[in-house]
Amino acid sequence: RSGLAALHIATRSGVRLLEAESARELADVRGALGDPDGRLKFLRRAGALFAELGARREAAEVAAALIPLEGEPPQATNG
Repeated sequence: RSGLAALHIATRSGVRLLEAESARELADVRGALGDPDGRLKFLRRAGALFAELGARREAAEVAAALIPLEGEPPQATNG
């Protein structure tokens, strides 16, 4: 509950970096609780926020964590 409360506080206060960090932490908690859909939801949110903020390292870390949940992105094909 405290992770979700932190996310709500960060969202209401408009502190986007705190919101992204809270979403990433909540994704970890959801994953540890055996909730892959919740993990996916909060990782996507964190990734979008980090990308929006230009936090490249954090966005890349989240993208790497998403790969096993979403699968590899489709490769471009020629032709």
